[in-house]
Amino acid sequence: MTDSTWNIDLPDKPRRRGWPVWVHVSMVILFAGAVIGPALMRHTSGVRIKAWPLALAVHRRMATDEGARDLFRHNPLCANGYESEEAFLEQVHRWRPRIGSLPPGEPPESGETYGVEADSFAMSVACKGAAGGWLRMRFVTGPAAGGKDVGEGLAQLIFGHSIKDMHESAKIAGLHARKHLWTEFRDLLLKLGTDDTALALYRAGPALQSRWTTEQASLRETRAWRPRACPSPG
Repeated sequence: MTDSTWNIDLPDKPRRRGWPVWVHVSMVILFAGAVIGPALMRHTSGVRIKAWPLALAVHRRMATDEGARDLFRHNPLCANGYESEEAFLEQVHRWRPRIGSLPPGEPPESGETYGVEADSFAMSVACKGAAGGWLRMRFVTGPAAGGKDVGEGLAQLIFGHSIKDMHESAKIAGLHARKHLWTEFRDLLLKLGTDDTALALYRAGPALQSRWTTEQASLRETRAWRPRACPSPG
């Protein structure tokens, strides 16, 4: 009986040997570095140059009490990091001589005295003054979370003897900011507690007016929400 299966051993054809995988990977990395690297360097350099005038402007306003108060009043997010305007001014008084001057022209080339981090929403700048103290600023480029007013865009301003020291100062500023947010939240609950104050809140808030097109619609939803709201702790 003839076996219908084909079982013929043919000699293997010699395979054409290509480059090892690591060679391909290396070529891709080199190509990416050649194309992306210069573009990234141009972007980083551009951000550093763009950030420096902002840092100089903040430093210049800190040079006088009037300028420091104006900075505080026109940047509510930054103000939230301090207990009060007087507390902010006290810190400015303390750190003016410890920071000293900043180079008035081009930004410092050394990463040991000047650094910038940026994304689509914010830019952080850290610079070391002539007297050795550090100044760290954070600028936001769009509306803050919840549509909060960002004023001139300065969201944080802290001081320190070193980068590590500024990290500790940032934690303290964060605690103050959370305290301010909690106070604002409690005030909001109180304003929603009566029809009159709820309507006043609606009339003063463009964001609320875009959410509810009429006062009646806003008031109707506020009334429905009140029984479900829990009193917030002090």
